[in-house]
Amino acid sequence: MLYGAQVKTQYIRDTSLQPMETKDESFEIMLPEGVRTVDVTVSLRYEIWKPSHMIEIHRIDKKVSLDR
Repeated sequence: MLYGAQVKTQYIRDTSLQPMETKDESFEIMLPEGVRTVDVTVSLRYEIWKPSHMIEIHRIDKKVSLDR
């Protein structure tokens, strides 16, 4: 092992959702030159025990414009 456990823990990202607690996330997406409008789909899914067994809890489809 190259690093000890205390060093490895800093690389772990908390992706859990706690009951009755809101969580804000932000994502940066690089767009091709000249693109001003994109269609965004965000889906919250519950993975039961393997990726092929997912339950979609909530989904949002939105058209986003970079123009003000």
